[in-house]
Amino acid sequence: MQNQIEAKLSTLSLTELLEVQQRIKGLIHLRRRSQQKVLESQMREMARAQGLELEDVVLRDKEGARRSRKTASAQYRNPNNPLETWTGLGKRPNWLKAYLANGGSLETLKIVNA
Repeated sequence: MQNQIEAKLSTLSLTELLEVQQRIKGLIHLRRRSQQKVLESQMREMARAQGLELEDVVLRDKEGARRSRKTASAQYRNPNNPLETWTGLGKRPNWLKAYLANGGSLETLKIVNA
């Protein structure tokens, strides 16, 4: 079967292959979503059988508390606009890139916690 598929694909032009690729991506997305729905339904049934709701079971840490995403606090502040800050994580914002390109120091932008 796989050899037959490869043989058919090898006869396609680049444009046709790219079109097939897009169709496959769409099918993968649909299949994944379908499987997620089936799994979620099964998990809900399992939770209900134990007298719980799915939300009572998933996204909990070891102590049973709901997991929450911790937000990083700002570490650096734009001297030209105090409302603009950066946590020091992820991509550097444009205002910081410009500041550093003009000879500024990252240390001078550090927010001092009182």
